[in-house]
Amino acid sequence: MEEPTPRETRTQIWWRRNSLGVTLFILGFVVLVAFLANDIFIPIMPGEAGVQWSRFLGGTKTNKVYGEGIHVIFPWNHMYKYDVRFQQRSATFDVLSHDGLSIAVVITVRFKPVLGNLALLHKYIGPNYVDTLLMPEVGSLARERIAQRTPEGLYSETRFVIQREIRKRLANETRVQIGPRAAQLTDFLYIQDVFIQSVTLPEEVAKAIRDKLSQLQHLQEYEYIVQREKREAERKEIEARGIRAFQDIVNEGISDRYLRWKGIDATLKLAESPNSKVVVIGAGQGGLPIILGNMDGGPVQPAASLNRAEQLQRTAPTVPTGPRIPPSEKPPIR
Repeated sequence: MEEPTPRETRTQIWWRRNSLGVTLFILGFVVLVAFLANDIFIPIMPGEAGVQWSRFLGGTKTNKVYGEGIHVIFPWNHMYKYDVRFQQRSATFDVLSHDGLSIAVVITVRFKPVLGNLALLHKYIGPNYVDTLLMPEVGSLARERIAQRTPEGLYSETRFVIQREIRKRLANETRVQIGPRAAQLTDFLYIQDVFIQSVTLPEEVAKAIRDKLSQLQHLQEYEYIVQREKREAERKEIEARGIRAFQDIVNEGISDRYLRWKGIDATLKLAESPNSKVVVIGAGQGGLPIILGNMDGGPVQPAASLNRAEQLQRTAPTVPTGPRIPPSEKPPIR
């Protein structure tokens, strides 16, 4: 046995004697931790939550839900992870309509678990809660609601009514009674919406429904055309009354003096033009002058309205004649 030197302390003596064993123990512990790292260091990713099950301390911890991050647990315990984001699940259900017709309906549900009751959901329902709790209730409610309606209703606004009814009932049916008295209702799922994605009917029935809906659309189109024509007739009637009223007002306001004044006004405006003109004075008391401009071959522009005969009479050229010769002075004809 080695004798300790006077300068060594008890700690140094212990370490010198047990250093190899301590080193081997630390290395073994590190290796064990590395081997069990996946069971000790539990990462909770974004959009997830965890529920811990303890082997020696009462099983599922219903009073705590683990959020995002790294959590350290004993390797003999287990962490169950749940997706707490909105999820979507679709399923096909065979249902019977009101008249006993077999229909295949595809229904989609958008939902997410209630975060505060996630530990209770794990304990009483389990990780497979979608197939255990949710979808059976969706199928039951779909058969109940669709059985009250005809196949034609699934192609109309009744479809949206069925969706709302299923969603409302589903929020109540997914509540579960838990607790020692079995009287407490716990909300495990939040149901955001329910969609009827597709409806498959027998081909003969589907064709008959499509033809009926097509004829209904044609009927509505004809009704719209009739209404449009009626409105067009009313519009034309109103327009005709307006034209008639305008003509009555104009006929009462136009007189001979007004027309004569407008003719004089037009003559004055034409006379102010710098172009050369020929003025022909109309006959009678009410005759107005006619101003002929653009003598090099342009059109004649009358200042007042005259009929064609009067214009030809008043604008006819005068044939020049010589002095009149008495008959006695005419030269003899040879």
